[in-house]
Amino acid sequence: MMQLEDQLKAFEESGAYKAVWGGGSGQDGVVSNQPPSSRVLDEREQMIMSGGYIRRVTNDAREDEMEENLSHVGSIIGNLKSMALDMGNEIDAQNVQIDRIQGK
Repeated sequence: MMQLEDQLKAFEESGAYKAVWGGGSGQDGVVSNQPPSSRVLDEREQMIMSGGYIRRVTNDAREDEMEENLSHVGSIIGNLKSMALDMGNEIDAQNVQIDRIQGK
């Protein structure tokens, strides 16, 4: 039993473990605020600026596929956000029209 614990501890202190899990850089914990956002019109430009969606470890085809899939998901979410903003603007315009009709 002690030998297994020693092997586990040795693995957790190895460079491979720290490369994948970050090595306790002190950034663990609760996120209390979000970084400021800057509006970028093209999602591809945003991906280039941010360096992608995932942190590359093995740099293989699976990570390429994950990156591509997350890019598609990000694009869909962007479209949903645009639709929600458009719906909000349309509702505001219709509320103004309803108020104008009720005032007559």
